[in-house]
Amino acid sequence: MRNIIEEARVILPGLQALFGFQTVAVSSERFEDLASSYSPFSMP
Repeated sequence: MRNIIEEARVILPGLQALFGFQTVAVSSERFEDLASSYSPFSMP
């Protein structure tokens, strides 16, 4: 049982980092699309 707890301590931060980077990648793509479609400083 102790080995399982120690392995979970190693695996969980890695999984959190992996999902964190994936959410950053998805949100940055959306912000680029938003920035290209709406630019308050563009002149017609």
